[in-house]
Amino acid sequence: MDESCDLEQVYATLSWNGVPFEDKTPAVEKNMNLEVRWYDENGNAINPQNLKQGTTFYGRFTVNNTSAVSSLNELALVQIIPSGWAIENTRLNGTLLPDWVREWNINLEEYLDIRDDRVMWFFDLYYKKKLDFVVKLNCIHAGQFVLPPTLTEAMYNSDFKATTEGVKVHVESFK
Repeated sequence: MDESCDLEQVYATLSWNGVPFEDKTPAVEKNMNLEVRWYDENGNAINPQNLKQGTTFYGRFTVNNTSAVSSLNELALVQIIPSGWAIENTRLNGTLLPDWVREWNINLEEYLDIRDDRVMWFFDLYYKKKLDFVVKLNCIHAGQFVLPPTLTEAMYNSDFKATTEGVKVHVESFK
């Protein structure tokens, strides 16, 4: 009986992921400008850091090409939502945006991806042009949460990027 030993190579991959306790990512503007504003149902500016459970509100994300490049292609804008907030998918429930939103430069993305915990817009942006992106949100769970930084960037060119800083948010219980 001929005993032969076949040696096989075995590869192992070690990976780690998780959520940092506190995100200290600084705000960045690199050839792009990003403004994030929050509004109540009547179009009044609000501070999202202290809201009551049951509150419905809107996030507005304005992206501007501040570079001399005539067009930026294949950009992404990503907003991860705190655990205490819920995204209201207006495409699925047929809800129209309020009239006060219609003056903004919206619905010009090439693709919109709405998930349970984030909204992602994909678009092109032209010289000195601003685009607005809107999401409708609801405060559903009381507690302390983290609103992660908003990020917009050219997917294939690291010279174009803008981020905001993350902030802590509080959703107050109905009581």
